[in-house]
Order: sequence, then structure tokens, then C-alpha cells
Amino acid sequence: MVGGGRFDRHFHDDDELWIITKGRAKVATEGVEHFVQPGDLVMTQAGQVHDVLEVYEDLEGFFVETGHPAGGRAGHQYARDEDRSGHEVPQRPLPASFAVR
Repeated sequence: MVGGGRFDRHFHDDDELWIITKGRAKVATEGVEHFVQPGDLVMTQAGQVHDVLEVYEDLEGFFVETGHPAGGRAGHQYARDEDRSGHEVPQRPLPASFAVR
């Protein structure tokens, strides 16, 4: 995610793992906010809502999914219809409370 961007609050029918390789950001899983930076892993279990809230530096990484259970749906699922269109993710200065490693 370069210079902010867009993201959609969503969940999956399988587990998902994000591996952060570059940048710093604030993400949320199940309503709990976390700062992430290179080397961090974000694990969301099936059905857990997750989102990118703010970026402080261009954010890069990749994700893997564990595979859908029988009857599981592919792709992003939404708890609320308004989440489907996504939202702007602002790029902000790194907050003083961010513990840079």
C-alpha cells in the first residue's frame, strides 16, 4: 500500500497470515488495533474481521491462506454491506507511541 490507498474491512472462511516485509502501519483484527512493521506476522482465524487503518510508511508484504473448509467461500466476506466498497487508508506521520525495532 503506497501513500495510503484503499482497503476493505473483511473476513475469510479460512485462516489468513500476513507477513509484513516493508513499512509500518496500524491494523485491526477483531476490533483490536496493532502496530506492524517488517518481520511482523498478523494471523487472523476464519471469521475474524481485519483491516488496515493507517500507514506511516509504504506498506508491503504478502499473505497466505490455509485453504477453505468444505463449503467455505472464496475471497473477502463482509459483516456489513458498507464495508464492501472499502475505505481510504490515510498516510500519517509515525506516532511517538510506535515502538520501532
